[in-house]
Amino acid sequence: THMNAEQFRVAAGITAQHVPFRGTPEALTETIAGRIDWFFAPLVSALRMKLPVGGGTDAHRVMAPNPFVSLQWMLDGKSAGGVSLRSPAETPTRQQALSLYTQGSAWLAHAQNERGQLAAGRLADIVVLSEDYFQVDVPEIGRIHSLLTLLGNQVVYAESDYADLWKH
Repeated sequence: THMNAEQFRVAAGITAQHVPFRGTPEALTETIAGRIDWFFAPLVSALRMKLPVGGGTDAHRVMAPNPFVSLQWMLDGKSAGGVSLRSPAETPTRQQALSLYTQGSAWLAHAQNERGQLAAGRLADIVVLSEDYFQVDVPEIGRIHSLLTLLGNQVVYAESDYADLWKH
């Protein structure tokens, strides 16, 4: 977010201005054209500096609201056209990316005491996934999907072997 970038700017002692692009391709085009000096998605640097970072999708603006597409982007740093836009040093681990998406997003929503991690007294929705996020190849992460989703103890989606559980 722009607040994270501002904290990064102050901590790094650099001059920067937030320009709200609708995605990396626009920012890359402006950088190549010389209209802006630089842009970045400093995930690992921000974590190292203990800045608050959350993961998520841009939903309908630039991508489908699929958390696994966003997690894949965190791990491969590639544009929709397949161009690598992040250095390997700024690529988080799978666990870091998942924590950004869960704990980081809960913190940014001021809900870190209610959700974001599996713990007694916290809200916990359950999903059964089509693939193991920690084992599948990174280029395949965006294809992971829910086979079964429970929200508030209710089945809200089911397919495949779980389809009979869904009363819709």
